[in-house]
Amino acid sequence: MSPICLVSLKINEFIATGRVAKIAAQTTEDLAVTRIFQGIYGVGPQTAHSWYVRGLRTLADIRNRVDGIVLSPAQELGLQYYADLQRRMPRSEAAEIFQRIKAIALQLDPMLDIEIMGSFRRQQLLSHDLAVPDDENDLEAKYMGLCQLHSDTLMRRIDILTIPCEQWGSALLYFFNRSMRLLARKSGMSLNQRGLFQGVVRDPKTQRKTNNGILIASRTEREIFDRLGV
Repeated sequence: MSPICLVSLKINEFIATGRVAKIAAQTTEDLAVTRIFQGIYGVGPQTAHSWYVRGLRTLADIRNRVDGIVLSPAQELGLQYYADLQRRMPRSEAAEIFQRIKAIALQLDPMLDIEIMGSFRRQQLLSHDLAVPDDENDLEAKYMGLCQLHSDTLMRRIDILTIPCEQWGSALLYFFNRSMRLLARKSGMSLNQRGLFQGVVRDPKTQRKTNNGILIASRTEREIFDRLGV
């Protein structure tokens, strides 16, 4: 069949059904495979897509280093504990991990304020990972890694973020409430872990910030609620 006939058939198929089956199948496979790859700790959308383009389709392809791919140390761990990290964590386990972290942190500095965040603070029964911001006046750093409560329990993801005390309220809200971030954005502001910013300018096409605006609230959640009119 000539190329012109093939194109004509695809046009007719699209007019009749609103889709081209071959293209839809390819798109579906792309999404399914990259979603599996992004399940590996340390693998983002760009890396997952690049592996797909290079012909990788399964976790076995990654283990066998198809096309000579190279994994970072974090990705090596993510692949090794892939099955563990797909399982959600019960609240009881998350709470026990948090209490152990808190006890150790307070031994290092009794003045720290430490809170467990994310889905745990939203009262969800199961979590994917554990986020623990602790409050230190002059330090900001982030640790992302894995932990295991007992030798017979699953490996779990854990993120520890240290923030200055004046950003405590904004960090609590940022990691707790997505709808607050959306409200801020609709109001021409931006809410991140560092604070609520006014006068934010975004590119109309990409929606990326071209001007970060001016900090107007950050110390307490109440201060941010008031600024947003909540």
